[in-house]
Formats: sequence, structure tokens, C-alpha cells
Amino acid sequence: MKTITVDASKKYDVVIGAGILDVAGELIRNARRLTAPGAAAGGAVAGGDGATAVQAAAAAGAGVQGVAGAGAAAGAAVQAATAVQATAAAGAAGADGLGEVEPGAGAAAAGGQGAAVAGPGAVAIVMDDVVAALYGERLSGSLAKCGFHTCEFIFPHGEASKNTDTFLALINFLAEQKFGRGDAVVALGGGVTGDVAGFAAACYMRGTGFVQIPTTLLAAVDSSVGGKTAVNLAGGKNLLGAFYQPDLVICDVSLLSTLTPEVYADGCAEIIKYGVLADRALFDSLITPVRDRMEEVVARCVEIKRDVVAEDEFENGGRKILNLGHTAGHAIEVLSGYGVSHGRAVAAGMAIATRAAVRMGICDDSCLREVLAMLKLYDLPVGARYPADKLADACLSDKKREGSGLTMVFPLEIGRCVLKKIPFGELESVIRLGLEE
Repeated sequence: MKTITVDASKKYDVVIGAGILDVAGELIRNARRLTAPGAAAGGAVAGGDGATAVQAAAAAGAGVQGVAGAGAAAGAAVQAATAVQATAAAGAAGADGLGEVEPGAGAAAAGGQGAAVAGPGAVAIVMDDVVAALYGERLSGSLAKCGFHTCEFIFPHGEASKNTDTFLALINFLAEQKFGRGDAVVALGGGVTGDVAGFAAACYMRGTGFVQIPTTLLAAVDSSVGGKTAVNLAGGKNLLGAFYQPDLVICDVSLLSTLTPEVYADGCAEIIKYGVLADRALFDSLITPVRDRMEEVVARCVEIKRDVVAEDEFENGGRKILNLGHTAGHAIEVLSGYGVSHGRAVAAGMAIATRAAVRMGICDDSCLREVLAMLKLYDLPVGARYPADKLADACLSDKKREGSGLTMVFPLEIGRCVLKKIPFGELESVIRLGLEE
């Protein structure tokens, strides 16, 4: 098991290992987080680095009442089921010497992001219908053993659910369950689940606890870390959202064994991206299948993203480098009605950006050959069926547009990229350069 600490506006750990879903309750109970100045954590003691316990481990003595019944979720055929899994852990106060807390109340931090928790409290597990059948019971059991009351919010799988209907249904569900700021939303799933759950955690009561447990390779190496949360609008992808860092990320690589080849390849696209962006050795190592060394590869990608996020958490500058392949990629997703998956769209976007870079004199042809060969090795697309004008028009709704242009990422060589602002009037011609084989 490996732990990587992300030091952003909130300090949190990314724990990577095999089989750790079964100890998720303990990990969440003992998670550390930075609290706002003056935060009262109900007896939790701030450490020397300013970190306090989140979902802190007071097992016994914190009487937890179950919420009876099932909350019917509004909108988009979203299911919301309440599972009363609470345990009355016997005995005295918990291991950290914390006193009792009211169910669902926790101990709200004054200001800042989310709230520190003085006892187990309540946890809403957010997952799609596929993940719920695979892992929902295991996670609920682990949380119950540690004294958490759990309830489940289940929605239909797929990008089509990443919308305002699902988001508002989740917000209303939390309100129906009488969640407090000291309780936690746990995203068990892929990028869609993490985005919707994270945005709800950011907005509900202006911030509640938030934990990411990725179940896809793409979410493990990319979307679960860094604090980006959002839902899609009719006008474009990820247009409504917030930067909201989790309190903890638990990456159980054994969960990735159930991925279909297509979903596995989606994650490999993001791994290839990290190699092209920042690590020649990582890129070269991908000749050996990722499955053979999952924990090592996931950890390296998280380390790269950690370093970028630490320097530019809110994407005002250097963090934009992580968008390699995403400008054309998001346009492909939108034009396909989200029929093309995110990973495949990013792969095509990477190929488009690299071809354009060669023809603009930014990188040489050998870089392009290597990128295309690696994408093909993982059965990923290297082009798009949409014309340049349609792609350029879709890019105009991209959240990365600024003033009279849009910032794109181009490779200089494998392991090094550059940001360039492309005026709107030149965007179509740049994309056309990337489409020509």
C-alpha cells in the first residue's frame, strides 16, 4: 500500500493498494484534512502540520440513529435508497478520546472547505447501478463496522446521468436524510460519479465531507485527484461545477479487475497522456501492459498530477497543461452526444494536437509516430470523424476559452509539452492540421 499526500487548499491523502475497500471505514475514520482557522473539531486535536481528523475514529459511544425508509430521488429516473447500516458500537468514547456527537451533525468547521467530524456520523454512498451491484454492500459493511450510518444514492450508469437532474436529486436526497456539514459524501465509482458527488458535496450547505473511491482506471489516475467537480449542460461539458478537493482518496486497484476492455482502455488514454506530458520513462514503460503493474502506474500518475495541482490548484496557469487532448476531445464528446467515451475522445484529441504540433513546427515527426503507435497499441482512436469546422464550433463552448482565444496543449517531445493560446479565428485551421493524416 502506498500513500501520496496532496498539499492543496486542503491537505489529503491518496491511498493506493489492493483489497483496501474492505478497510475503507477505518481509512475514512482516520483521514486527515486541513481545517480553516478557528475550526472547532469537537475535541479533535490539530497536528503540527495543521491537519485534523476527518470522519475521526470515535467508534463507540457516538449513538447513531438510522433514518428509516427510502428517499425517492427526483429527476432522470434516479434511484435513491436508504440502507440503515448503523451500528451502536458499544462502550466508551472512541480511540481518539472524542465525545458523543449528534447524528448527522458532526462538528462544522468555521468557513473553509467542508467540515471536520468529531464522530463517525453519516455517510451517503453515491454510485451508479452497475457499481452498486458489484461493490456497494462491501463498502457499506466496512463503514458500518466503524460506526457510520450509511445511506445509498444510486443513479443510472453513463455520461447521460452527469447532468443537473442527477445533481439536484442528490442534493435533495441529502436534505431529506438530514445530512449535516460534518457528514460525508462518498463517491464510489468512475469519473461521472466523482464529478456529480463532488459537486454536490461542494454545494450542499456550502460544503460537506467528501471522499473519492475510484472504481475505473481513468478515475484512479486522473479525475479522483485534484478537486475538479462538475456536471454537463446542453451547451457543453463540465460547464457547471466547482473546485472542491476531497478529504481522502481510496484507490483499491483490485476493483479495476472487473473493467471491460473498453473502460480499461479509457484509463490507458489518460496514462499515455501523463507520459507525453511529463515522464518519458512512464511513456516508454507502457510497452508492458498496465495491468501487470497497476499500483505502480496509478501511483506515478497521481504523483504527476499532485505536483501540478500543488502549483496551480485553480487552473489559472500551469494546471492547464493537464488538458492535453481535452480541447478537441471534449468537442468530440459533445458532437457524439457523449456516445464517444471520455478516454477515447482524449486519445483522439491527443493525436489531433500532436499532428498539428508537427505541422506548426512545435515538435518533430518522431514524437507523432511514437504517440500514434502507443495509442494504437491500446486500441485507442487516432482521429475523428467530425470535420474541422464542427469541432472548432464545439470548442467555442469549452470552459478553457479566454478572451479572444482558447489555450491548447501541444507536445514539444515525449515528456514535455507547451501551452499556446490559439485565436478563435485560427482554431479551425489548427484543428484541420491535426485531422490531416
